[in-house]
Amino acid sequence: MAVGAITRRGQPGAPLPVLSRAVAFWKASEYSGSGDLLDLSGNGHHAVLGAGAAAPTFLPHYGVKYLYFPGVAGNFASVPDAANLDITGAVEIRVAFMTDDMTPATTMVLGGKSSDYTLKLTSGGTYQFAWHDGVLARTLDGSAFGLAGALILVRAAWTPTGGTGGVARLSLYSKASTEATAYADLVSAAGWTLEENVEGLAASTIRAGTDLVRVGSLDGTTQMFTGRVYGLVVHDNAGGGTNVLTIDPNDATEPYASFVCDSGQTVTLARSTTGRKTVVVDRDMFLFGTNDYMEVADNPNLDFGASESFTAVIALRRYGTPTATNSYIGKKVALTSSAGWSIVQGAVTTATFRIGDGVNTSPATSPTVTSGLAQLLAAVRNVTTDQLVAYVDTTSGTLAADTTTGSLANAEAFRFGRRSGADTDYGDFELIGGAVFREALTAADIASLNAEFGTNA
Repeated sequence: MAVGAITRRGQPGAPLPVLSRAVAFWKASEYSGSGDLLDLSGNGHHAVLGAGAAAPTFLPHYGVKYLYFPGVAGNFASVPDAANLDITGAVEIRVAFMTDDMTPATTMVLGGKSSDYTLKLTSGGTYQFAWHDGVLARTLDGSAFGLAGALILVRAAWTPTGGTGGVARLSLYSKASTEATAYADLVSAAGWTLEENVEGLAASTIRAGTDLVRVGSLDGTTQMFTGRVYGLVVHDNAGGGTNVLTIDPNDATEPYASFVCDSGQTVTLARSTTGRKTVVVDRDMFLFGTNDYMEVADNPNLDFGASESFTAVIALRRYGTPTATNSYIGKKVALTSSAGWSIVQGAVTTATFRIGDGVNTSPATSPTVTSGLAQLLAAVRNVTTDQLVAYVDTTSGTLAADTTTGSLANAEAFRFGRRSGADTDYGDFELIGGAVFREALTAADIASLNAEFGTNA
């Protein structure tokens, strides 16, 4: 029997209509920021994050959307080349960002027009403006400012002849801000503090190439940025100047493949085929990829006998169709022969709810899992009708016969994002939450869970 739910701060919370009946439930929105993801049912089934690099990345949300880049090749945001982005004279790049490593192992691109003009964070923690004059690749390096894990607004203004004796000059500015106001502060010309002027290179211009403007990468595969971006501005300050590109992640809407930014260009989000991916953070979530997982210790509450109904749900968002089997949630080793239960998705657009008693296996197929949407996957075993059914949001799949005759119980750990008992079938998704019930939920219950987890109805 579930006891009173607890909140992120560990205090008793108001019972939730359906989740209060769960024997275990977890919500990313109630994560403390460190340690285990607590079981909010009060039954102590806390989810331990995988050790080291196997821990999913927690991405908190504080009221505004931002882009998260995992530092993996193939993950970036881009805008097509256009005449007003072919800036050959004075130019400014402004970025609002946050990273946990201000001295990365390799230089990271914050943003710019790829091989024409870019603003970077070097391994020494300094800001670098890089440009190509049509013959040579050139750089000017500034100093370091800003703290790891803190919001940073940086403005890099480059002029070809603004330095002493007509040489190129880089002026670096900072501005205090908050996550809620970061984009508005970035676009505004007011309130910037000059950190330093750097000069010393012979005067030059910038070539007008055909590259994309990218956020988070030089060319899509190198100088990858790891962290959050709250906005990017490119300002053509020749002849008075205008903001020719203003990227505000708050303009993005599901399914988050692309969006039109404030300056009118289409921003396309590129994601790697495997591993952690570029995401638009619109709520608290855990990002799974590569070898990430969470584990809950074996417990009878999470096992089910031959004649016990149950329901398991997971609220998630994933992109594309898996290239291999992805384990979302479950307590089962082998996909077919072993005892237990799981929700997985193979290289198809549907998920599979599968149960087994060690001899017999019964699968039920869900409706389509839509790329880029926050959705609820629910799996119901009803021993009264001897049937299984899998839902996506409020839509149910085809009823399947339960052919098992023995117990589904096993001694394995329950896991999010990885098959029990094996280092395999890692999931690639954003986790919003999950729950386990020792009853067959109704269609009305499933509909209520959509609201409780904030997924699509």
